[in-house]
Amino acid sequence: MCWTAGSTYATTSVLLKLNNEGKRVYVMDKKISMDDLITSYKAADVFVLPTHGEGWGRPIMEAMAAGLPVITTFWSGQTEYLRSDYALLINVTDLEDAYKNEWWYIGGRQYQNLHKWAKIDIKKINNHLRWCIDNREKLPLIGQKAKTAMFKNFAREKVAETIIDRIQQISNKLTNDSKNSKNLVLDT
Repeated sequence: MCWTAGSTYATTSVLLKLNNEGKRVYVMDKKISMDDLITSYKAADVFVLPTHGEGWGRPIMEAMAAGLPVITTFWSGQTEYLRSDYALLINVTDLEDAYKNEWWYIGGRQYQNLHKWAKIDIKKINNHLRWCIDNREKLPLIGQKAKTAMFKNFAREKVAETIIDRIQQISNKLTNDSKNSKNLVLDT
């Protein structure tokens, strides 16, 4: 059983190897090369990222595209692509202040208490990890479902098609709005 967290853009990653001989923890405290990232994904059985919130969650998608089941928070951008049939989800039950008196917070003190993020349920993470250990033989099928979902819905061709469709919708709306505005009669 491996636990990896990180991305090509991460500055710190952890690889936890659980086996019958004990625990091994590898901390990579430098930027990970693409080769090292791929090697980490191949060595892993499950990807764990209990996040307070992501804009999109690229490391989660990378792990899924590599065929790994994921344990992650069902919150923020990743709700667009995570499903319970191929991910072990940590549901959010509460929000908490994101920046509690952090001196470095760039948003300014007047906005400090307005930013919230997902409160992480540690027991749920532990339960999912325990399930993975007890059901290791099921992990490859979950990982394959995750990989299939990523390539079906987020392959470059599919994303390009979605973008083109959206641009066409916007263009049609602008064209229709323009035609409608020409037919307006102004009262003078």
